[in-house]
Amino acid sequence: MRSVWEILAIILTVTTLGAILSLPVTLPLLDDYFTPEKHEPNTVLVRAYVGQHGGFEPKIIKLKKGEKVRIVVEAMDLTQGFAVDELGIDIKPIVPGDLQESKLVYYMGTLKPPVNSTEIVVNKTGVFKFINSNPAGEMTPFQIGYIIVEGEE
Repeated sequence: MRSVWEILAIILTVTTLGAILSLPVTLPLLDDYFTPEKHEPNTVLVRAYVGQHGGFEPKIIKLKKGEKVRIVVEAMDLTQGFAVDELGIDIKPIVPGDLQESKLVYYMGTLKPPVNSTEIVVNKTGVFKFINSNPAGEMTPFQIGYIIVEGEE
């Protein structure tokens, strides 16, 4: 006969394996749960991580000239910033866990992570670099991405 500890170990092992095997299915569902903005029309969700954890995701945003777009920036770890000097954009600070009145949103009964956003219309074509405008460590200079605006000049 098995002891209580052996039975608990078996239950724990089976539960852990089930959780690990379900990650490929569960993680995309959680992503949709916490980031409804990406489903809104003309909205781009940008996640900001410290440089050593990848910087920005996505690193490249493609737009059409004259298109009105809302860029939503979410800080994933430390206080971040988002700036595109050539387009006059500078959003900062973007603080994870900071619950500003205008950012307090309940989604499906749960407090949604804080986001900051801006709406832009780019009327010129080209490649525009975005950076972290709120220094967050020695890897901040490597936190870069690009907005590519295509269309007829």
